[in-house]
Amino acid sequence: MAVVAAVATVLLIAFLLWFTFGTQRNISRGNELLQWLQAGLPVLGKRTTVRWLGSSAVQLAIAQAEPPYDEAQVNVVLEPRDVGLLWAWTRKRRRRDFLILRGTLCGPPRFELEAGAREGWTSTERLDRLDPGAWTRTSWPAGPGTGDSDATSARIEVAHSSRAGIDDLDAVRDCWAQLAAAGGGQVWRLSVRNLAPHVEVHLLPPASDAVSSADATALTEAFAALGRLATREA
Repeated sequence: MAVVAAVATVLLIAFLLWFTFGTQRNISRGNELLQWLQAGLPVLGKRTTVRWLGSSAVQLAIAQAEPPYDEAQVNVVLEPRDVGLLWAWTRKRRRRDFLILRGTLCGPPRFELEAGAREGWTSTERLDRLDPGAWTRTSWPAGPGTGDSDATSARIEVAHSSRAGIDDLDAVRDCWAQLAAAGGGQVWRLSVRNLAPHVEVHLLPPASDAVSSADATALTEAFAALGRLATREA
């Protein structure tokens, strides 16, 4: 019994130490990304409300959003570094820190589109659930924003409504590349849907040693451009 108690004590101490240092690392990384994003947030709106959701997520709600958005939100989603086993499991499945940009347009989008890179953590779940009879399927070849040098696995899978023309698809792919270049080099998911939030993007943030205020502005400008593309008249 003494051995069992000693082992249990050691495990508990190890768990508490991991939880403490993991939480501190997440808070540090979250604050780093919040500071980076500050330069780009005025593109989306004049005031931002910041709310931490535990130690693994931060929500930035944009008040008085700028057109084309009526509402906008940026979420910083961090790896679960505070729970060792969960962190190891999710990291093995390519989970990393990532950003979610969401926007509700001032009017409905004129087309619907889902695009995802297969290697992304959140990329193709929605694509797999779409009715094949209601959506046109295509793909974009490997290129900026795929995050993979293998041409087959790096292809971006795309599904779109009949209202999306060739020019629209080319313009959306340009937005995808711009978002990737401004962030951490890899976009996981890009979505334009009829139901709010109309526009949603999941992507990696830049590494700690590669943050640039100009990139933060470029990121939100690309997101704003995507919203304008979805609402402009053909």
